[in-house]
Amino acid sequence: LAFGCFSTQEKEWTKITPWDGVGRRIVIRAYGVVVESEFGFIRELRFKRDRSEAVVRLENTSASARTLKARIRGMWGVTARVNGEEVHAEDGWITIQVSCESEATAIAEVRIQK
Repeated sequence: LAFGCFSTQEKEWTKITPWDGVGRRIVIRAYGVVVESEFGFIRELRFKRDRSEAVVRLENTSASARTLKARIRGMWGVTARVNGEEVHAEDGWITIQVSCESEATAIAEVRIQK
């Protein structure tokens, strides 16, 4: 399903966990879903197979608090709520930004607005 990743199915959710050690990009060609991290290690991606929701777990590997930045493509919609804030897709990409303490993980919940 995705190269350099483990994948599992849990009811209507697909879970992708990178194992390659890079953690900057996940590509699931079968679903057309792509997640890229500008800053932050992608620890896990879960998404509904209908692509209406996704959960991205990012890790801050730096020694200071940072804003982790990523983006996701392949969700079915042009407007989403990311951790409750409305975000409009640009060229199909939904931007994710979450604050995170040093050497900790943060969760970004993406819900497509219908």
